[in-house]
Amino acid sequence: RRWGHCDVYKYIIMGSQGSGKGTQAKLLASKLDLVHICVGDIFRWHISNHTKLAARIKRTIANGQLVDDETVGKVVKNRL
Repeated sequence: RRWGHCDVYKYIIMGSQGSGKGTQAKLLASKLDLVHICVGDIFRWHISNHTKLAARIKRTIANGQLVDDETVGKVVKNRL
């Protein structure tokens, strides 16, 4: 997509838990002057700030489930 005089690139790093996604993303963000968005960090912020979303996240995790794609998508879209 073209915005003014500069190109906008988006990178997504995916992998299983503990595979080093966050570590690599932080290194790349620092080296390439990128913004690092981490859904887990956003969820932890909501939990520590006792938001309405936090209650749903905590309930889902307590049941041993993953947060649904719709919720993740909304969180990412809001952050972007």
